[in-house]
Amino acid sequence: MIDVLVVRNPDRTLATNVYRKPTHTDRYLDFQSHHPIAHKIAVIRTLNHRAKNLPSTPTATAEEEQRFAQALKKNGYPKKLIEQQTHHSPPPSQDTTPPNAVCNHPICEEHLRIHQKNSGAIRHKDILPANQHLRQVLVHPKDPVPKENRSGVIFRSHAVDAHRLT
Repeated sequence: MIDVLVVRNPDRTLATNVYRKPTHTDRYLDFQSHHPIAHKIAVIRTLNHRAKNLPSTPTATAEEEQRFAQALKKNGYPKKLIEQQTHHSPPPSQDTTPPNAVCNHPICEEHLRIHQKNSGAIRHKDILPANQHLRQVLVHPKDPVPKENRSGVIFRSHAVDAHRLT
């Protein structure tokens, strides 16, 4: 996931926070610019969503909320509008990661949270068969060809199919 900083704590748990490049300047769409108000509100909501969902601790969440509010004020956003838009956002998702969750597969922490929210406590080694990667399970760009259409077919011309349709 973009914008996520993942840190392994000394107790081997993972903590997340918002990642910014060292050259980040806190410059966003200026409120005085001639853009639609909907775009400016989207900036507020996006930063608020990121602040509420990426940090894994309440302290980090509060720090991120404070940082984005200050950055928006520097970009000319009215305090009242910032407060109005941040209070209309849904509450932050609760992390239901059990402390004894085992992660034996290189799947991101966000993926683990999504599965746990929907199906209770899981372990990655229970999700995937041995020697199988998440990509093999999730990515199927083509629909499977029915078995009866595969047997004995070496080459099939599209011209023959078009001729049969006419």
